[in-house]
Amino acid sequence: MFCVSHVVICEHVSLQNYKDDIKEISMDLLASSVTNSKGKAYTNHRSDAIVGGIWYLEQQDQAKKVAYGKAGAAVLLQSEIDKIPKEVISKDPAKVLEMRRKQFLERLATHKKGGTSPKIVGAANAVWEKLSKGKAYSRKELVKVTDYGGTNSGGFEAIMITLLKLKFAEGSPKMAFTDKVFPHGRP
Repeated sequence: MFCVSHVVICEHVSLQNYKDDIKEISMDLLASSVTNSKGKAYTNHRSDAIVGGIWYLEQQDQAKKVAYGKAGAAVLLQSEIDKIPKEVISKDPAKVLEMRRKQFLERLATHKKGGTSPKIVGAANAVWEKLSKGKAYSRKELVKVTDYGGTNSGGFEAIMITLLKLKFAEGSPKMAFTDKVFPHGRP
């Protein structure tokens, strides 16, 4: 059974995604971002709480469900997007870097293979520090600064996926921070 708190969380996650320049959120990811009364994340996007929350947002003309992969995705409607305050970027590059790091760690915490354990946060910060130098690095170079054994380990993958989804990093075979992290130029 869904309740108002599930609707609020669905809307909050959709708003946060939009602020992070992600136009839609898969229903699977949305479900894992919403917790039940026991504090446990939903694992099924077809649960009553998630379906009911999206249905309610659709009835309020705030969001809609669209085709996206197997499960579909939630997208904010323009009427809601227009209400979102525009992000103000500091003129201080160090403040921008810390603001983006905070956004990155918050998003990583919601990734199903991410979280807030000391190991993943430590690895995420180590990768962040390496990329903060303004150069491009291979995944092998980046994994070496972490406690992970290889580039295919779940925690390291969560870090890389989160950076890419937020559009904080790009590149292949070498990855570097984008202008979203360095809007005032590279160090």
